Amino acid sequence: MPPKISVCIPVYKNDDYILETVDSILNQTFQDFEIILLDDGSPDKNKTWNAISSINNNKIKAFKQTNTGIAGAKNACVAKSQGELIAFCDHDDLWKPNKLQKQVEIFDSNKEIGFCFSSFTRFNKKEGELKTLPKKSVDDDIFLWAVKKSYMFTSTIMLRKSLWDELKGYDTSYTLVDDYDFHLRMAYFTKGFFIEQSLVLYRLHEFNTSRSSESYIKYPKEKERIFRYWLSKKNISSARKKAVRKRLGKVYFDMSNRFYNKKKDTKNHKKYLYKAWCLDKTNFRYLSRLIRSI
Repeated sequence: MPPKISVCIPVYKNDDYILETVDSILNQTFQDFEIILLDDGSPDKNKTWNAISSINNNKIKAFKQTNTGIAGAKNACVAKSQGELIAFCDHDDLWKPNKLQKQVEIFDSNKEIGFCFSSFTRFNKKEGELKTLPKKSVDDDIFLWAVKKSYMFTSTIMLRKSLWDELKGYDTSYTLVDDYDFHLRMAYFTKGFFIEQSLVLYRLHEFNTSRSSESYIKYPKEKERIFRYWLSKKNISSARKKAVRKRLGKVYFDMSNRFYNKKKDTKNHKKYLYKAWCLDKTNFRYLSRLIRSI
């Protein structure tokens, strides 16, 4: 009989934390699940593959493939899954013991929802648990909230496999914001549920993808593409479109600062300041910074 939940964990160059991550999942109070571990072509002389393939537990299925990137690896994980519910966990994060139990109860009592997610807590080895996000309750309109805040964290999310099939998985053309793109599409097309409790520990360390130097300009560029897509949609409400415009303005403002601070590129600094102001002309900060740049 297929498991209730498929836990999907793409792994890349990580023999340091993956065993601890898997242990946190195996120790869940809810036990009707499988774990799909996928080594996405780690260039580490089989260290990652040896780590995940050596775990002796009948809940675990380990696979290896040529590197496709994180979005492609997540899609490949789900393709190998059998559960009616899908949960993702980043290969270095930890789940609190009641995570799956809590989320299954939410799905069982809310048949109309397509996904649910929770708060998460940042931590590191030296200082332990740090900051929990989001701090406040999420708006009823999760799409609107996600446009403004971006605190829907992948390792907290569980969704119905039927929703995954409808959305056709992650967009592999994104390399840094594939999660955010998918989260917005989920929240746009179906109803979700926020659990106001931290169920996941997000590990901070020097190799986090979101903290790497190569993402300095590429990250906001990919976010620009996402928000441009939502601005182009004709059947989006005025409130949502207004929020998208404001958020894109913030992305442009951030890009202007990055071009100036990192590259001393005054041309692009001015260009993106102007773009930010055009999207939100009531923002005095954008206008004053633009005037000073001229």
